[in-house]
Amino acid sequence: MLQKMGRSCLNSLVKEISSMGKFDTKQKIDDGIYRFYNFMVEFQFRLNKKAQRILANNIKFKNLHKEQRCFVLGTGPSLGCLTEGQIEQLKSEFTFALNSLYKSRIGKVISPTYYALVDNNYWEDEAHKRYTQEIAKQYSGDPPVFITDIRAFGCFDPMRDVKEVIYLHAKKYPVDS
Repeated sequence: MLQKMGRSCLNSLVKEISSMGKFDTKQKIDDGIYRFYNFMVEFQFRLNKKAQRILANNIKFKNLHKEQRCFVLGTGPSLGCLTEGQIEQLKSEFTFALNSLYKSRIGKVISPTYYALVDNNYWEDEAHKRYTQEIAKQYSGDPPVFITDIRAFGCFDPMRDVKEVIYLHAKKYPVDS
């Protein structure tokens, strides 16, 4: 019985895929792989009590800056449009820096309040791991609170220059709602 159901399911999947174009077929396969990956990551996270305790520490940031404005500083070309006066004003604001901002002209002038590193290359790829240390070193006089994935836990613990880390439990795309 199960074998018949499995064949039936497989036959309908083959029929659906064969009627699709190459791009749609690749997209369907990629989506399936990401969904399976996300399922496994979620399952592993639910079993990891240590990770859940670490994430529970984030509660102290809830409503910390409620009703206050903030600025998100990415790495796009619009940063080049900021005047020196605008950059100077940002020094007294709550700022969120992203990824490689520390390499930019603004990143060298402003010490962000928060620094988000959510690209898994920053903790999985050996070549990128040095960036986390470079960022912490650049802002050692006024270190930001880092925001990153729980899988980066080992990258920040031994660093003395880090004020604090907000860990997230992130998934890879596509994420079903």
